[in-house]
Amino acid sequence: MFKTYNAKFTKPKHTRTRAPFSYQGGKYREIPLIESFQPDSFQRFVEPFGGGGCMSLYYCPRHDVHYNDKWAPIVNVYKCLQDERQTETLIDDLSKLTPSKELHDEMTHKKHPELLHTFYASKCYYTGLRQDNSAPHLIKPRLARDKEGNLIWPASIIPKTKDLRMYTPMVKDWTITNKDYGDVLEQYKSDPEAFLYLDPPYIEKTTTEYHNKFTIADLLKIKDFMEDDETKCKVMLNVDYTAWTRETFANLYKGCYPIRYSMQRHYDTYQKYHLILTNY
Repeated sequence: MFKTYNAKFTKPKHTRTRAPFSYQGGKYREIPLIESFQPDSFQRFVEPFGGGGCMSLYYCPRHDVHYNDKWAPIVNVYKCLQDERQTETLIDDLSKLTPSKELHDEMTHKKHPELLHTFYASKCYYTGLRQDNSAPHLIKPRLARDKEGNLIWPASIIPKTKDLRMYTPMVKDWTITNKDYGDVLEQYKSDPEAFLYLDPPYIEKTTTEYHNKFTIADLLKIKDFMEDDETKCKVMLNVDYTAWTRETFANLYKGCYPIRYSMQRHYDTYQKYHLILTNY
């Protein structure tokens, strides 16, 4: 019953675009597999848990997009990129940053504008530059030392700016909101032309990783929404494979696939499985 697929051996039908910043839980590599389970037709692509946004970036050339996330800083990044003038200001501000302990201290204590802090923090948290999770309220990068024992602040800790301009024409027509996911579900419940892709945080994750709590109650709420006869929109739910999710969502099951995570250090590399669940 539970057939396993592998995203490594499938190719997307269209060109993928990486998110403008690093963010945990991105589905860039899984796009081909997710695409193979998408509805046959739909007009609107909706992400109630937008995160890094690579799924919205993939579908936006061919569909209307509604990007939503509960965490305001990343929502504000995409709102900034919708405007050419604001994007140029962001590029200019990022290009002025120079790696140093002084800059890092300023970022840690949020003495720079939110957009700069969001980009800088993403480099430390989600690209292997963060040392550990012992102090989640601080940005704590892992740094090398020179022969004299002095810390080296790598250039890679500063976000790249050269490609930010390309996002403006892609996202300028998006609907971008900062709502609770439940509000977005209700907005499209009766819309048969909407395809809602749900990639929620793992259950019981806290603010240290996803900036909000997501519990079993939330997952059951989504299950009831998907199984409700009055739900006319098409819904795909992407969750981690556990004995509980497998049995609880058995009637919605479409497939599962392996995913390998590498968090900060090589010995943190581990493999899990994700489920693809749909109401169509």
